[in-house]
Amino acid sequence: MRMKTLVITAVLAISALALTAPAVAQSSATVHLTTTLRGAAISDGSGTADFIIAKSSLGPSAVAKNKVVTRFSVVVESVSAADNSILDVFVGPATSANEPFGKFVGRIRLEGGTGALLQVGAKAPAVAQGTTVTIVEHAGITAEGRIVQQGTF
Repeated sequence: MRMKTLVITAVLAISALALTAPAVAQSSATVHLTTTLRGAAISDGSGTADFIIAKSSLGPSAVAKNKVVTRFSVVVESVSAADNSILDVFVGPATSANEPFGKFVGRIRLEGGTGALLQVGAKAPAVAQGTTVTIVEHAGITAEGRIVQQGTF
């Protein structure tokens, strides 16, 4: 009886995978950039940043089927900082003395040393090969915080 249950479960799992595979395959990424974020100290942890532009081929209407979706995400892990600490995310390069790390794009709130930022559509910053991502301790409006992690696409 136990073997029969195992076989039925396996068959159902394979069937579900076969049904979802075509749906997943129909969204093709036209641009996909990834970078690893690293800190100067081990206590700064590590992270990743992704930038994806994809044209969706699925949707309820012709407009949704051809919609281009842009996504920018940053994940930081193992950062040695208190819960609820705030990190600022910048996309560069720097353009002026007022923006020494590049353009401010959002904030990450840490919990257990981990946090994430996700921006979709018009909120996602423009990213290309050579663009930098800098994660900085939040230090208020007038002060510059310490760089926690940094990477380049």
